[in-house]
Amino acid sequence: MFGFWIAASSMLLAAGSFFLPLLLGRGQHSAIDRRCLNLAIYRQRRAELTEEAGGGNLQALEDELDRELLDELSEVSEPASANSSQGRAVLFTGLLLVPLLGFALYLYVGRPDLTDYRGQASAGEDRQMTTAELQQNIAGLIEKLKNQPDDMESWALLARSYQFAEQYEQALATWEKTLSLAPDNADVMAAYAQALAEAHEGSLSGKPEQLIASALEKDRNHPEGLWLAGLLAAQQNKPAVAIDYWRRLKARLPEGSKPAQQVERFISQLSAQTGWSESSPADNVREKAAIGAKNIRVSVRLAEGWAEQMYPDDTLFIFARAASGPPMPLAVVRKLAKDLPLEITLDDTQFMRPEMKLSAFPEIIVGARISHSGQATPSSGDLQGMSAALKPVTGGRYQVVIDRKVQ
Repeated sequence: MFGFWIAASSMLLAAGSFFLPLLLGRGQHSAIDRRCLNLAIYRQRRAELTEEAGGGNLQALEDELDRELLDELSEVSEPASANSSQGRAVLFTGLLLVPLLGFALYLYVGRPDLTDYRGQASAGEDRQMTTAELQQNIAGLIEKLKNQPDDMESWALLARSYQFAEQYEQALATWEKTLSLAPDNADVMAAYAQALAEAHEGSLSGKPEQLIASALEKDRNHPEGLWLAGLLAAQQNKPAVAIDYWRRLKARLPEGSKPAQQVERFISQLSAQTGWSESSPADNVREKAAIGAKNIRVSVRLAEGWAEQMYPDDTLFIFARAASGPPMPLAVVRKLAKDLPLEITLDDTQFMRPEMKLSAFPEIIVGARISHSGQATPSSGDLQGMSAALKPVTGGRYQVVIDRKVQ
């Protein structure tokens, strides 16, 4: 059964590699990044054609696919200067998505094949990156980091380059270093989780699962986090949970857009493969959670004399967590400090993870924190208030006073 979920995950992950760049609005990627994406998509489509044809004559289909690849490459604009800091930042964000393709190919054909860029000539002056060039880039990044050891983006580029080169031991160590420089960066957490999965035969259990949960704790709508959380749920034979994550992801897409259609198509495929249906008891995790779910009203205010220690546009997090149990929030609402005082509702439809609902814990703690940085993790100087442990009662009203500073 586990093998089935791995196979299903590979198909779904391939779909994610197609729509996530559009979803995230990364803009113009660097020439190397766009080339790698196009070539990886080409390999995935070619593998699909091979399976569909059952070993028959593929020449006509391959010719059509080659023409499509050339058309895509011909639309690539001239690359920006390699020394441009803006170009490097764009390359960094774009490369975070590439393992979604590489991982899918790894699971599909049984081995990673991202360093073999032979096979297709590109239009104009665009050309494929060779293994030698990749190793040159790795050496250049290593040299640069000797002089700039705190350059997080370069560490991330180095980690991704190691992944391209299938040097997973170095890749994982480099992602660990990157995370140490950016412990609150959800993008890095998701990328690290992907790398760990690549290095461990596609499994998202263990540390990848922890990283995915942390990414969603920082940003409950983080696209890669939602996608990977769905894949993890699929591997754990939880199709309803997986589909709920992907529906949350789909909700961020323009209605009727091609990416949204791709998400819906693969949700339908997972439903068909697992026997999950819209009319089943697990129909929609959010709707199911809302039935008989606990909901509480929380009023938040700032203690007297503390207003001068905040800015109106500081981020305000209002949350509930278990009094005894996992430290991550069960439910979170994000506002601005200028909204104070206010009253909001916390309920099971705002859960961070489907198995961690407000109604699943007998005692909770309600808190509020004003973050100067906008990060979910408490930082020195943030303003915070917490309730005592309380037993949530549906419709109950609770008060939080922000009256202390995080040290």
